[in-house]
Amino acid sequence: MNGKNKNHHKKKKKRKHQPGLAPGTPVYTGDETPQKTVINLHSYDREKFDTQVITAAESLPELVAQPGVHWIEISGFADTTLIEQIGEHFLLHSLTIEDILDVLQNPKFEIYENYLVVFLRRVTTDAIFNEFNSTQVCLILGTNYVISFEEKKSNIYDIVKRRLRLSKSRLRLAEVDFLFYSLLDVEVDNYFTGIDIVSEEIEHMEAESFTEPQETTLRNIHCIRQQLPLLKRSVRPLQYIANELRHERIALIRPELHIYFRDLYDHIRQIIESVEIFRDQQTGIMEIYLSNINNQMNKIMQFLTIIGTIFLPLTMVTGVYGMNFRYMPELGWRYGYFMVLAFMLAIAIGMLALFKKKNWI
Repeated sequence: MNGKNKNHHKKKKKRKHQPGLAPGTPVYTGDETPQKTVINLHSYDREKFDTQVITAAESLPELVAQPGVHWIEISGFADTTLIEQIGEHFLLHSLTIEDILDVLQNPKFEIYENYLVVFLRRVTTDAIFNEFNSTQVCLILGTNYVISFEEKKSNIYDIVKRRLRLSKSRLRLAEVDFLFYSLLDVEVDNYFTGIDIVSEEIEHMEAESFTEPQETTLRNIHCIRQQLPLLKRSVRPLQYIANELRHERIALIRPELHIYFRDLYDHIRQIIESVEIFRDQQTGIMEIYLSNINNQMNKIMQFLTIIGTIFLPLTMVTGVYGMNFRYMPELGWRYGYFMVLAFMLAIAIGMLALFKKKNWI
């Protein structure tokens, strides 16, 4: 925002699914070259926390079978074969694998026999054009593991890892469902970063629209208008997901965690309300901007009208004495020229005084 995207127009993302493919066919649908697939396994219990890089999917089932809680963190979808193998080892449905690689879908929540899965949109800010981008994130909760799939590598989960390294942290001492909640909570909290950016930008535009509206002001208003639907589309489905998680009787989630998902639901509702408020504010700022632009134009027209009105009688006087008649007594008067100038000056001053009295200038 802030006018940085003057000549930048983001291309609308298009699906790359080929028609006629069988259901469950894994195809990466992103419009950019997928990042390298990286797998990190975080295993912990009350006594220890270990992290290791996984290069072969075959080793995961044996490692996850060990006591404790296991978080399989996967980023980048370049190696679709490796992702398929992980799905096979953890008995993930083929439709789930297809949805993981179909990165252009809306957030949703599904329950299967041995796991539940949440798909959501992660909103980030473009460092160059200061616009919002969204990427897909998938979180899968199993009996003693969580699998996170990130389309693009991010440091958003670093705060969770720091908490896991603390031996006395609640997350370290809790069950796997609390890890699942914590990752969801971090994703939801990330939306507040976008909310803060929009709020700051709207305050700046509002002040600018009142004082000195510029061409960049209109461009920034248009930019905000484009960004708000992205936030809304990304967040609104999460309200349903959080509502289901706090009410649905799911075997993988303990009842005592429902209160946390209720808090998550409240945060999502707060974000949605903020987006609605921003939309109303943006409309109001546009009205203020147009009103001030009209006022500026009216002042310019008023100034030009005053100048034209003053020159109208002066033009008439000069027109009279510009007529080519043989007998015009004033033309032979020695002081006629100076008297005409004085008369014209008096007219101009008198009209300015009248305009001032009427508060027109």
